[in-house]
Amino acid sequence: MIYKVISQTEPIGINTQNGPSEKSIIVLQELGGQYQNAYAATLFGNQVKFNPNDLVVASLRFAAREHRVGGTDASQSRSVTYFQDVTINEIRKLV
Repeated sequence: MIYKVISQTEPIGINTQNGPSEKSIIVLQELGGQYQNAYAATLFGNQVKFNPNDLVVASLRFAAREHRVGGTDASQSRSVTYFQDVTINEIRKLV
């Protein structure tokens, strides 16, 4: 899908199972105006700096997970929070 780059953080170094790497957060917005869906996605690996308003083609992966806090069985009260991770599988700048 084609997106417009809204912003990107400076890359930070991280340690992975495969050794040191980098990650940054990039905000991508669907085309069609300021009220279109926007996603804050994590970009891992070799970092390319994108500028605001750059057009890119990107493949995003969405993963949801549940985090429970509280009791261990059904009779005890629990607090449940859901998180959604958005990761960039592939991204290319349009020229």
